[in-house]
Amino acid sequence: MKLEECIPITLNDTILIIGSVMQIELDDKMLSEDGFVNLTSSEVLISQGLDAYFTSQEIGRLPYAKP
Repeated sequence: MKLEECIPITLNDTILIIGSVMQIELDDKMLSEDGFVNLTSSEVLISQGLDAYFTSQEIGRLPYAKP
C-alpha cells in the first residue's frame, strides 16, 4: 500500500485514509484467462470490520456494463 491522502472528518473526529495498492500476490490458479480473480476457487477468507469473517460463494457474472 502507498499512502495517498489523509482527510480529516470533523463530524466524528476521525481521519479518512486513502491509499493505493502497489502489489498483489496471488496463486496463478486463481487468475482466469480474462484476468478475473476467482476467489471462490481458493476458499478465500473475507474479513469485514473488526469481527466478521466470511467465505466467498460465486453467484454468477454479468456482462461488462459499457457506457
